[in-house]
Amino acid sequence: MCDLSIPTALGWKTAEHVLEIGCLPALTTQSALHLAAGGADDEISDFEARLARAWERIFSQDPASQQIIHVLAPPTEYPAWLTGFSPFEAWTQNGCDANEKVWQIFADIAEPWSYIHNARRAIAIGITNVRICVLKRTDWESAPSWLRYLAEVHLPAISAMTGEALYRAWAEDCENAGIPRRDCDVNLYGADGVMIAGYENGDVNWRTFLADDPDPDQSRKEHGFILAMRDFVFARGELVKAPEFQ
Repeated sequence: MCDLSIPTALGWKTAEHVLEIGCLPALTTQSALHLAAGGADDEISDFEARLARAWERIFSQDPASQQIIHVLAPPTEYPAWLTGFSPFEAWTQNGCDANEKVWQIFADIAEPWSYIHNARRAIAIGITNVRICVLKRTDWESAPSWLRYLAEVHLPAISAMTGEALYRAWAEDCENAGIPRRDCDVNLYGADGVMIAGYENGDVNWRTFLADDPDPDQSRKEHGFILAMRDFVFARGELVKAPEFQ
């Protein structure tokens, strides 16, 4: 939900401040070694290029056959990138209330993000883009301010700027419906398949496209999970009303 040098928006944060949150232990060791060997900057640059290829592959297909879906796992730790992030600071200073000034600060910062550009382009040609924010009902009742900011300000603001549909779902309801829990964010990028990402201590630790992995079973499993979550929120999720920007 990280690094301010990358104008991408994926999940809870933008890769100016957001790269997808989550964890998939089976891949963490390999990715951590990659980061150590190549350097975090190289890893981020490689991923940015890989994500750009995914978007272009989406745009090269028939829009009617493409869809983009982001399933965000419940965050459990304060994301370090929020410290010094001006929309969050403005929201906090305003008594944790999002007024016009907060929305405008966010819009000014987010306008250059490449995700904003790509998501708008996708919507303009008829590609659906759905973001699903999964929260734990038991935790939400006493949620810390940073989590409320993410769910009530950050994600709705991205939705407003891109035209994507934002849904909220309770983790307990998903599990009762037979959808297994995920501790990582799972994203479908149309023709380029599933991208997953893992975080540690609130910051990105690794991310990968499953199409680049030799195990097709993992890709099919995560693809099925994404579609199950999409169908669930369409039937039982809460469509979050996006704020109106001037």
